[in-house]
Amino acid sequence: MKKQIRPGGVKSSVFSLIILCLGAGTLSIPYVFYTNGIVFGTFLLLVGALLSIYTGWLVVICCHRLNASRYEEIAMGTYGKKASMITSACMLACLIGFVMSYIVLFKELMPYTISHLNKGRPLPEIIGTGTIG
Repeated sequence: MKKQIRPGGVKSSVFSLIILCLGAGTLSIPYVFYTNGIVFGTFLLLVGALLSIYTGWLVVICCHRLNASRYEEIAMGTYGKKASMITSACMLACLIGFVMSYIVLFKELMPYTISHLNKGRPLPEIIGTGTIG
């Protein structure tokens, strides 16, 4: 029996946030250790984990006290309408940035993948790595 998760609900939002955090962390952790070394990299990782736990705890408290389920509702309850609008604009900018990042990643990796699947034959210019594709 398969359970459905309602889009826009609390469960789907939490799931999306966890996926986002895991994806960003998976890509950035090796670079932190490469640039800072094992000891200081571990320290930075622990500081980041503690800050993440603390801010998550603050969001949960705000949601509970304000009976809110979205960031915009938290901003509205704590700072007013203007902050809610700014939060909405920041969320939109963040989502546009994620979409653009995925498009760039797809554009960079897809020609490489297709050329390997195509067994070295030249790719059409529209999907190649040239100026058009």
